Amino acid sequence: MAPDRTNSLRKHFFGDLFRDGGYEPLHSELFKDGASKNWTRWLSQDFSGADIVGTDKLRSEAPGVFSFDLFSYEFCDLLMAEVEHAQRTRREDLQRPNGMNRYGIVLNQLGLEPLVTDLLCDQLLPLMKAFFPEEGAADDHHCFIVRYKAGEDVGLDMHEDDSDATLNVCLGKEFEAATLSFCGLFADERHRKLQHTYAHKKGRAVMHLGRHRHGADNIASGERINFILWSTSKQYRNSEAYQRHRLRSSTAVEPDPICMSYTHDRDYAQLLAKPSEAEALARGVMLDVVERRLSLYS
Repeated sequence: MAPDRTNSLRKHFFGDLFRDGGYEPLHSELFKDGASKNWTRWLSQDFSGADIVGTDKLRSEAPGVFSFDLFSYEFCDLLMAEVEHAQRTRREDLQRPNGMNRYGIVLNQLGLEPLVTDLLCDQLLPLMKAFFPEEGAADDHHCFIVRYKAGEDVGLDMHEDDSDATLNVCLGKEFEAATLSFCGLFADERHRKLQHTYAHKKGRAVMHLGRHRHGADNIASGERINFILWSTSKQYRNSEAYQRHRLRSSTAVEPDPICMSYTHDRDYAQLLAKPSEAEALARGVMLDVVERRLSLYS
């Protein structure tokens, strides 16, 4: 089911600058009606939807974490050029995608929601349902770009996404380090134990549940730009399973330091040194959340 793009009551609704006449694109083929026909050349030749399950074109990185080639280099470069154009020409109109990433933009707000919806519905849903039968029946999405670079956001504090399932695709550019570390699922006793560290590759997607704790490790040099698609399912969110999956384990094991979140974990300062404000901001820490937690529990 495609999301209702006119419904301003959706949780992640940012309008549509292109269709409201507020944005002149660099590459109009991304925005025009019928743009989804271009997915035949914009997708990797190794991607064939759910048919990649059980083949060497799909890699299980860790339990519940899957990677596969998704975008062609042509599409990665096209989209990065469009994003940079938007940031030059309409910076004042572009909203941050969430409370953690300071230098990203919302692709749906820019006017790319129809293209992304077609990608989700026509290409990704069968695969998501195969991986995540409960959470994968998406009927809405929030799609955005994140950027990591020295002097800006260099990484991202450990967190869970406000999604039921997440798709994360590296678009480029050249960079060192900037890996993605996965810990456990929110309700599991090993929620804060390291499972896997994933190395990004241009055009390759990693897919996981939103409640799977993860964080972006600091970039050492260069610049990394990623396409993020958060999908949600009303059916799942209205289920008992959703409520059960949001209950933190009462028998959690001792955490690994890398899996600790300064934003979200009450015991962070008991186990690790408190970061400076500059260090916290560069890793997407929501300082207002930290201050609110400290006022409640100190």
